[in-house]
Amino acid sequence: MIIIFNWKYIHQKYDSNTEFYYQSQQKIKYILFTFSLQLRSVKYNTLFLRYIQIFRQL
Repeated sequence: MIIIFNWKYIHQKYDSNTEFYYQSQQKIKYILFTFSLQLRSVKYNTLFLRYIQIFRQL
């Protein structure tokens, strides 16, 4: 829920400031990547890998 909310918030800011959008997008990708590395269970790793795949498509 937090990830989806943050992404919507960034989408709103995209119209006014593209530089802010780029920086925030990079931060979220970094957070997702590090967080998925920290989680060692198979269930959570596959869940966050799906999130990363969704972000790469967008």
